[in-house]
Amino acid sequence: MKNYALALVLLFGGMLSETSAQISVSRNVHLSKERPNQLQVELIMDSDPSRPGRIMACSLIDRSAKNDDPSSRAWGVIVYLTEDFGKTWKKTFEEYSLMDPTCAFGPDGTAYLQAFNLDGFLQNQTYRSADGGRTWTGPVKNIRSDRPYLVVDQTNGQFRGRVYSYGQTSGTGTLDAGPGMSGIRLHASLDGGRTFGDPIHRHSVPPRRTMSTLAPVRSHRFAISFMNEMRVASIAFAA
Repeated sequence: MKNYALALVLLFGGMLSETSAQISVSRNVHLSKERPNQLQVELIMDSDPSRPGRIMACSLIDRSAKNDDPSSRAWGVIVYLTEDFGKTWKKTFEEYSLMDPTCAFGPDGTAYLQAFNLDGFLQNQTYRSADGGRTWTGPVKNIRSDRPYLVVDQTNGQFRGRVYSYGQTSGTGTLDAGPGMSGIRLHASLDGGRTFGDPIHRHSVPPRRTMSTLAPVRSHRFAISFMNEMRVASIAFAA
């Protein structure tokens, strides 16, 4: 049986002077040792701004090796958590028939996880952890976006802690389908991920497939950069 492993290389930097810096690299850490024989890809990590040393990693996981039956191949999502700067890791979430995970911490240490389901009506599902990724509640469901991402406002403005979910939307298929009406879909949560409001849509011109990234830039605005047929542009929305 093949062995698949997520390995983490920890980097620590220290300022030696105003003009020089040194980075030291520690030993590799087997992050996914609780599921060593299952394929895990599309890893996303985030660190807790309220607690040094706490890091969360979310990943796609293939359960075919879990059941030792290729016919049962299905994707799921798994979350690992460390609270000692990456020295040891513990699995805190594992659920199947989910795709494209994204995870992020809020400024108060609340952890958020989102993926879209593969069973029935396709929806984004958002899970919330009030204890920094140790235990999870949810999901809260909203309209699906292809390859969703989560961003939490870390600024010191009036919208600090607001949670944004965004991704690609298409009128004729998914990101991997042929050309069609495509653009960006954005949801905002004003209550810490407990609910999400109606989405905002922005379609690309001409209609082609789109990939996007988002970042809060001020207390009441954020920017989305998107790729359209290998051309990059930026647009800003009021929060």
